[in-house]
Amino acid sequence: MNPAPKILLVDDEEDLVRDLEAFLEEEGYEVLTALDGETALKKIEEEKPNLILLDLNIPKMSGFQILERIKPRETGLKVLIFSGIATQEDKARALALGALGLLTKPIQIDALLQEIEKVT
Repeated sequence: MNPAPKILLVDDEEDLVRDLEAFLEEEGYEVLTALDGETALKKIEEEKPNLILLDLNIPKMSGFQILERIKPRETGLKVLIFSGIATQEDKARALALGALGLLTKPIQIDALLQEIEKVT
């Protein structure tokens, strides 16, 4: 049996992180969390997640800066963006930097699960 896909959830909204972590674990995923960009980069390097769910507006380093640092297209890292204030320009920039898609907040659980299943 294959191990559960490892998802890194990066967002500064602690309640949302806690709720999504519990939900995704119930769905059989291993979930790591980070509340800021610096912690996210450390966990990406140390834990090698299968998927990163990344907010664009987080402390210490934006989601865009993280995308620039991890270079998803070159490294093969899979990243889905989820943000409450993403504009069309933000979406285009995130996709250009290698994100696979963008979901808007509030998160629709069914849509999130479909996107996760597509990329894991």
